[in-house]
Amino acid sequence: MLRSGIAKFVPHQTLAVSDGVAVLARNSSAWAVMSDCDYELTVQFLKHGVRIEELSAAESIIIEKMWDCGLLLIDAQPISSSIAKKTNVPSSLLLKVTGTCNFACTYCYDFEKDRFSKQLSGERVKETISFLLDQRDDLTITFHGGEPLLRFGLIKEIVDYAMLLAKENRKIVRFAIQTNGSRFTKEVIAFLEEHSFSIGISLDGPDESSNSLRVVRKGNSALACFKELLKNHGKFARERCGLLAVVSAVSLPRIPDFARWLQIEKVQSLSFSFLDNAGAALTSDNNKLSVEEVIGLFKKLLFMIENGDIWELELKSLLSRIDNLNRLVPKDFCHKGPCAASDDFLVLDAEGRYRTCDCVYDKFFEMGEPGAEARTIMINPARSLVEERHHRLGSVGQCKTCPLFGLCGGTCVAKAIASNGVADSVDPIECAISKFIYPFMIDEYMKPTSKIVEYYRYHQGRRQGALQ
Repeated sequence: MLRSGIAKFVPHQTLAVSDGVAVLARNSSAWAVMSDCDYELTVQFLKHGVRIEELSAAESIIIEKMWDCGLLLIDAQPISSSIAKKTNVPSSLLLKVTGTCNFACTYCYDFEKDRFSKQLSGERVKETISFLLDQRDDLTITFHGGEPLLRFGLIKEIVDYAMLLAKENRKIVRFAIQTNGSRFTKEVIAFLEEHSFSIGISLDGPDESSNSLRVVRKGNSALACFKELLKNHGKFARERCGLLAVVSAVSLPRIPDFARWLQIEKVQSLSFSFLDNAGAALTSDNNKLSVEEVIGLFKKLLFMIENGDIWELELKSLLSRIDNLNRLVPKDFCHKGPCAASDDFLVLDAEGRYRTCDCVYDKFFEMGEPGAEARTIMINPARSLVEERHHRLGSVGQCKTCPLFGLCGGTCVAKAIASNGVADSVDPIECAISKFIYPFMIDEYMKPTSKIVEYYRYHQGRRQGALQ
């Protein structure tokens, strides 16, 4: 119950929607829909601030609702749940254990000739983990590459070290891995199961043609490897693994069929990203998509949900954005502003260098030279660059006048660099997705019933059940 203080609107902008006007906060993902008339009356009512203790009972109810949904300041302060809590010590560590890969994907953002032979030192990793767990009580460690399972021995060594350190100091560690799926053996699978790994497998579609950019240096194709995994280790593939597709001009036509196939096979989830102008893609044929093609894909997938063709399969790239509308502070590392590169995410690359992000290799993300001491991650200019870029975007150009800025944060800085060559810009694809998804979903939330909202809530419930 609000007892005293002067209430004012938070800094906000409005967006016309089918039921009136969506009021969207600038500094959080708070929003609400009002009729045009109610909005104008509320603006006038709060224009000079109102003293809470002088409100009528009916006015108090309205003000309290606005406070709870994050659209008010009381004595110039927002509700505490709308304030992003700064993390001085990252909760998520991504280890690029090798620059080497047994695939030669023509769009690989990670590939660079000189980096291909680099191998991350186990001692460097242990130093970093020890420092992080000395500063915090929990840590998620993700193994990445190159192909991380080419260094399975090092992965086992790191996991054993982290588990021992956590046990001795009553800390919690969680593990994840992103792999091309070609290096699974009974030993590997047993180890990943034993330590409850979250596993992402890179695959671009249900047939060889849609995976044609995923060139194999030697051995079976990515699709053949995944089909073999389904056949021989079905429970593991379906309950432990999610799929990540890079959507390009080659794979785009089959993404809907890919989603149907994964659902039939009872695979848990599908994520997708869009090909960036980085790494190997800089010197190969560019199969990037147009804005219209990207939005067309989202429309097809939404139609499939509404039509019941997709339900059990979790489309993470869609749900993570919808989730922003359900939190005053966005949770997803990438789809918020400033992104987790400003505080919560740390990369240790194959050269032994700390980075704030691994999505493109650019000096913007470098945290000193290779071998820099772990304590340098605590206060680092590279973190500040991400946050400063976010504030600048919100003050100039198209982001200054965009009502969706509190939800999207000005798009991913790595993708902006890949698209435009400079950090102080927006990625046109990510921007277009936000401008489509958020107004669409606000309208969906205003409907008496919505299959899309129901789909979101269904998967929220499944995730919460899995965590219990």
